[in-house]
Amino acid sequence: MLDLLDATARTGSLTAAARELGLAQPNASRAIARLERRLGLTLLVRSHRGSTLSDAGRQLVDLGAPLLAQARSFLDGAEALSTQASRRMDFAASQTIAEYLAPRWLARLHQLDPHAGWNMTVTNSSTVIAQVLTHQVPVGFIETPDLPAGITSRTVHTDRLCVVVDPQHRWVHRRGPLSLAELAKTSLVVRELGSGTRETLDAALAGHPVAAPSLVLSSNHAVLGACAAGAGPAVLSELAVRGAVEQGRVRLVQLAEPDVLTRQLRAIWTGRSPEPLARELVRIAASR
Repeated sequence: MLDLLDATARTGSLTAAARELGLAQPNASRAIARLERRLGLTLLVRSHRGSTLSDAGRQLVDLGAPLLAQARSFLDGAEALSTQASRRMDFAASQTIAEYLAPRWLARLHQLDPHAGWNMTVTNSSTVIAQVLTHQVPVGFIETPDLPAGITSRTVHTDRLCVVVDPQHRWVHRRGPLSLAELAKTSLVVRELGSGTRETLDAALAGHPVAAPSLVLSSNHAVLGACAAGAGPAVLSELAVRGAVEQGRVRLVQLAEPDVLTRQLRAIWTGRSPEPLARELVRIAASR
């Protein structure tokens, strides 16, 4: 109501004030009349030429100026918070992607738009898929080759799993490449069920008798550490093993059929197109 009186004082008439505030003139007149009855004051001087503020009306505008300024400040602040919230987005990523690819994407996004924000949940691929399907996040990034119905995807990176062993392992000195059959019958240090790395490995070894794992661990770092300590060979993304290979902590073992361990890392969402922030994240992730 104070904003209507203030606009009347600034524009010189109730009609102009109503127009400025986007109100129908009859509605503005009724609003002022209700206030007059409540206060017991005459706030407008009404004539055939229109309605202007009375002396009491002008005094009320002066008294209400601080309140009106505070209200406008409150609304501006609320709008800023709303805008800030709309520029933040949650997403989920499988471990390999979260550890070795997403940091570069997020740094690039921050350079392009410092005021936007992305909150990343790190989990395995099956959980990422579940979160996208239940709309907990608008977009996710996975390593698994299998996609359920209702998911749209885009490849963002081509990855390859590598066989690694500790430096003292007998495979370090083998003369020929390792066959899938020999890999299958070896007790390996593996990721947990539900991880994209595990699902890719299981799919590659399908059709071969598979030995029980020596260890099942739920992170790339744990698998790599156990392998380096001599717990058994491991199969992990080349992204995850690169640093340990360069440091000499583990050694690569050539595989006879390396293509079966090549996989596509993908962004996933539901519907035809993700929301704008998610779309920008996918674009950056897919760019080279």
